[in-house]
Amino acid sequence: MLNSDVGALIREAREQRRITQTELAFRTGYAGGTVTLIENGYRKASDNFIEAVAAVLDVTPASLRGDEPMPNLVYEEGFAAGYEQALADATLESLAPDTGGPSDSGDCANASPQALAA
Repeated sequence: MLNSDVGALIREAREQRRITQTELAFRTGYAGGTVTLIENGYRKASDNFIEAVAAVLDVTPASLRGDEPMPNLVYEEGFAAGYEQALADATLESLAPDTGGPSDSGDCANASPQALAA
């Protein structure tokens, strides 16, 4: 099967699940550019990539390779919610101040009350 055929099947399954390339990349652990290149047929999808995408999209790897029919994917309301919650959690963690104690510079502005009392 041609790279473009596999990419088109991945795109079809992803769009039926109503998730973006960015979401698919996040959930599989691959770079967004990799997803784009594969979907557009410019890069060959590795077996590991196909298996990761199949797990996220809840399809078989064989259906993404074109070896068996693609199931009719119906968008499920909660399907994208897992990604949205994980992204929100990751954003909150990156924005949270360091409350583990005073910094090496002696600045106590970011220290927790428990660390200052110790």
